[in-house]
Amino acid sequence: MKNDQVLPLTKGQSILVTGSQLAITNSSTGLGSAKVDGYDPVNFLAGLKAVFDDQVTYDEKPSDEAIRKADRILYFFK
Repeated sequence: MKNDQVLPLTKGQSILVTGSQLAITNSSTGLGSAKVDGYDPVNFLAGLKAVFDDQVTYDEKPSDEAIRKADRILYFFK
């Protein structure tokens, strides 16, 4: 992976979260009998909003304008 000055995210930037619903789904680890749910799971979007508040927006299929307006775009894919 190459950073290209995308990370770290900083306050004051508009952050667009897009792509699959993995961003808004509580994650767990493993499959079948190895699946582990934490005591207090937090999805990616909730975690970002906890730190960056109203700077973060989620749009599964954003418009071209929304993409242009965002300072940073986090794209989740399966």
